Amino acid sequence: MNTRSSKQDKLVSTRPIRRSSPRKTQSSRRTKAIVIDSDSEDDRVVEVKETEEKVTQEFNLASCPLPCREAQFVDILSFLESNLKLSSSGCMYVSGVPGTGKTVVVKAVLEALENTHSKYKKRKTDFKILYINGLTLSAPNRIWKRFYNELNPSQKSRLTPDVARQKLKLYFEKDHEPVILVIDELDQILDKQQAILYNLLDWTVHPSNLFSLICIFNTMHLPESVLTMRNASRMGMARCAFPPYTHDELTIIVKRAIGTSESEKLNEAMSLLARKVAAISGDARRALEIAKRTLEIVKTKSSSGNSSVVVAVGEAFKELFSSPKIEAVKFLAVVME
Repeated sequence: MNTRSSKQDKLVSTRPIRRSSPRKTQSSRRTKAIVIDSDSEDDRVVEVKETEEKVTQEFNLASCPLPCREAQFVDILSFLESNLKLSSSGCMYVSGVPGTGKTVVVKAVLEALENTHSKYKKRKTDFKILYINGLTLSAPNRIWKRFYNELNPSQKSRLTPDVARQKLKLYFEKDHEPVILVIDELDQILDKQQAILYNLLDWTVHPSNLFSLICIFNTMHLPESVLTMRNASRMGMARCAFPPYTHDELTIIVKRAIGTSESEKLNEAMSLLARKVAAISGDARRALEIAKRTLEIVKTKSSSGNSSVVVAVGEAFKELFSSPKIEAVKFLAVVME
C-alpha cells in the first residue's frame, strides 16, 4: 500500500511540471516573434520618416507648383523616393474631387525626381517614369498595350491586350530597372470585377518587382468603399488626399494669380469670390476662371463708370454657372423628378 501511494504521489507531482513547461515555451516564442516584427516595423517607419525629412530639406518645397499643396507634394515624393532607395514596390492611393491639384502635383513630383536622379542614382536611366490617363484609352484593357509600349518605346509593336499583359508579367519576372507608373482618371478603367486593377496591384505586392504605382481617383471616398475587397487589401495604407480648397486657400491662390492689389474693393471682391467657390465645390480652376472673367467685366465697364467689382463677381458667376449645358442638366433634373 505504501508503495502504491508513493507512486501516485510521484505521478501527481510530475503532471504540473509536464504541463507548465511547454506553455512557457510557447508564450516566450510568441513574445519573441512579436518583438522581432515590431522592431522591423519600427525600422521601416524610421526609414520612411528619414526620407520625408530628407525630401523636405532637399527640395525646400520650391518644386511644388501649387500653394497649399506642399504637404501632398512631400508625401508623394517621399513615397517614391523611399521605394527607389529601398529597392521595393508599392502603391499610393491619391484621391480628390476635380480641381484640387492632384494631376499638377503628381506631375511636379515626377519632374522633381527626373531633375534630381543624379543625387542618388549613378545613371540617368536607372528608373523609368510612365504616365497614362484613363480618358485617353478607347477601352479599359487597352492599358496593357499602352503600358508595354511606353515601357519599351523602341520596340513598339501591334499587340493584343492579353499578349501585352503576358509580356509585362515576364518583364517583371526578369532583372529590370525600377518602374514608376502613374494612372490618372483611374475611375475610367474600372470594370465590375476590377480585374485590371487587381493585376496591377498584384505586381506592387512583390518588392522584387521594383514597381511603384500611383492611382489617381476623382473621388474623396476611401478605397474600401470604392474597390473590391481583394483590391482594397492590396492597395495598402499609402494614401494622399486632396481635400477641396477652403476659403482662405482659394483667396491665396486667386491673389497670387492676379497679383497683389492696393484696392480694398478688389481684395474684398476676390475674398467674396473665394468664399462662394469654396461653398460650392472648392475647385481652384473654377475660382481662377471666375476671377479672370471678373477682371474682364471690370475692364469693359470701367469706361462707363459702372465698374463695381462686387457686381462684376456676381455677373461672372451667372455666366459661368448658367451655361447652356448647366441649364440643360438642371432642366433634365426637374423633368426626372
